Amino acid sequence: MRRGLFLLLFLCGCMSAPPAKTPAEPAPQKVYMAPYEVVWRAAQLSLKYPVQINNMETGVLETEWIREPDGFRSPGETKKPSPGIRYKLRLLFVRGGMDGKKSTRVTVVKKTERMPDFFSEPVPVVSEVLEEHLILYRIERELQIEEGIRRANKQNQKT
Repeated sequence: MRRGLFLLLFLCGCMSAPPAKTPAEPAPQKVYMAPYEVVWRAAQLSLKYPVQINNMETGVLETEWIREPDGFRSPGETKKPSPGIRYKLRLLFVRGGMDGKKSTRVTVVKKTERMPDFFSEPVPVVSEVLEEHLILYRIERELQIEEGIRRANKQNQKT
């Protein structure tokens, strides 16, 4: 009995526990006080990449795989982009309302992976979230432009 228990403890003691995963940083998101359709259109104008999924009913807008040399580069970045890195942007939309006004929450998820070679599986890479915030900023700017055009047209109709 003791010998079996000793053997069991010895075998279990040699096993290492799986490394603890650090919690992922939540994806950048923003709530816009505008109708869903208007925010959807602003997001389409903000994305400068080919779109793979464009489903307004489910609230998913996803780009095709973008190679790093063809994609976004941080302004202060000096290193040459790696052709082995690719990423995909996914925008998730949720309808909502606050104080009787329509609102829309947009979440931007960037899936980045590095291809070590032709035969290996891709390795996930953590995003710096700069491009995600930039897309949210572009959506906001498109909404401001839309609002300015609407106000200008309203003033022209009055005069």
